[in-house]
Amino acid sequence: AEDASAAAAAAAAQQTAAEKAAAEAAAKQAAAEAAAQQFAARKAMEEAADKKAAEEAAARKAAEKTKDGSAVPAGSAATTSGHPNKSEFGKARTESKDQAAQRRMSESQHVEEKVIPILCLEDLQAELKKRYEKKHLFVLEIDSDERCDSGLFEEAEVQWKRKPEEIMEPCTKIKHTFQRTSRNCPDVTFMSCLDDGSDECRVLLERLGVSTIPSLLFIRDARVVWKTEGSEAINTGFGDGMLYFGDTSVEGGTVSDLVTDLTSIDEVQKFAKAENSSELVRVVTIFDAQQDTSVHMFPAMPAMAKHMKDKASFARVVNDGSEGALGILKSLGVEYIPLMVIYNAQTGEEIARHVTSSRGDLIGLFLTALERREAEVKADLTA
Repeated sequence: AEDASAAAAAAAAQQTAAEKAAAEAAAKQAAAEAAAQQFAARKAMEEAADKKAAEEAAARKAAEKTKDGSAVPAGSAATTSGHPNKSEFGKARTESKDQAAQRRMSESQHVEEKVIPILCLEDLQAELKKRYEKKHLFVLEIDSDERCDSGLFEEAEVQWKRKPEEIMEPCTKIKHTFQRTSRNCPDVTFMSCLDDGSDECRVLLERLGVSTIPSLLFIRDARVVWKTEGSEAINTGFGDGMLYFGDTSVEGGTVSDLVTDLTSIDEVQKFAKAENSSELVRVVTIFDAQQDTSVHMFPAMPAMAKHMKDKASFARVVNDGSEGALGILKSLGVEYIPLMVIYNAQTGEEIARHVTSSRGDLIGLFLTALERREAEVKADLTA
């Protein structure tokens, strides 16, 4: 019996050792595959960079050979086909290939100048000191040539099933959006840090609490006011963040022309009643300074304001802990945020309030209140 028991134990130990060896082999195989994917992605990006450099060199060479002054700067009075070289965007109405190449090179150079490279913590601190005026917005992009995390919980399962170029594609799109936005938003300072694995970069990322690449950080008054991580979240949240924390959308529109910021209860009371206007309602929505829900809901307000100019005006209160913001919350009896408060624009009286965390609900509740006011006005006219 003892011999049989010993044999069974030995067999179990051998099986455990075999299972351990198999697990280690599988782990090594997975690591090798991941390394191969990273190498292939890096190689693909290097080839793309080489191709781009060759195209730019060819464009410069072609521009140098342009004859008869056909390469005319955008916005000049010269002509290409008998028509003034003007358009809505200041570019040539009819561009030759050489002109288009020159314009793209000029725009690319402008973007590169607009985005400030950050290599270490000291670089970031120096840039923040240059523009330390209150409320100035900085946007810092953290990216990599070899890594593009989705930010999803099932990261490993998502990545290993995809080709290297597919893995890096979302980050390439983010880079293009970031560059385009930097060109459209002159009042914001855009910075970019490439995670190259150096000690200096490691110190910076640890200080910022960044572990997912890519990450996007919104910085104001020398502190991070909002951070979004992973390609999935950035692709959907970048535009929301620009609208919420900046005054310009990624397309270049000015938010403050559509939504008024209120910082005291006196401003709220004054805004609630329309002076010399036929508006039906005034809407004040109260948000939190750093709440994800607030950031993602806010874009509904400028969208509604843009299409309801004759019927409603919109304003927001951001609870940043200031004395003015806390005074508004106390005066209005605010318990939960986000909160939308709707006023009769003719009397300044509150007619509805709704707590919601959905952009769709915010729009639906507003439209319902607007329809009721329209019905009231119509009834008064027919009475």
